[in-house]
Amino acid sequence: MNIKKHKTTLEKQIERIEKSEFDYVWEFRETKNREKVVIYQHRIEEYKELLVIYLMGVVKGIPSRNKISLGFEGTNMEIYDIEVLDEKFMSRGYGTTLLKEGLLVAKQRGVKTVTGNIVTTNDVHYSRQVHFYKKFGFNIKNKLELFLALE
Repeated sequence: MNIKKHKTTLEKQIERIEKSEFDYVWEFRETKNREKVVIYQHRIEEYKELLVIYLMGVVKGIPSRNKISLGFEGTNMEIYDIEVLDEKFMSRGYGTTLLKEGLLVAKQRGVKTVTGNIVTTNDVHYSRQVHFYKKFGFNIKNKLELFLALE
C-alpha cells in the first residue's frame, strides 16, 4: 500500500485558523532566518491574565504549531512556556519570533518586568535555554530563575 504524505502550505493553515471555532487575529512574520510564518492569538479581550501566542510554520510541507504561554499580574509578565516541540523545527528562529512577539505585547500592556523559569531535563537543553534568554538580556538567578526589566 502506498501512503501519500499530506503536503500543506501556510495558506492552507490560515484557512484552518479562519475556520476555527475560536476568533483569532493573525499576521505574517519573518523569522531570523527569513522564513515566512504565521503568528496568531485569540482576539478575545477577556483573557487579560493569560495569553497564548501561536506560530505556524511549514517545513517541507509539514506544518509545525509552536507557542508561547504568558501570564500577567500587575506590571509583571511571566513566561510559562515556549514550545517548539519537534527537533526538526528547532534552530529555525521560531522561539526567537515567539519571544519577540511576547515582549511586544508586554510593552503594549505597560509591563515593567518579565520573569519565568528554565525548565529542562538535560545539560544540552539547559545550555540552549541559557544562551537563548541571555541574547534577549535576561538575567538568570539561581541557575533557573529568569528576570528582565523593561524600559
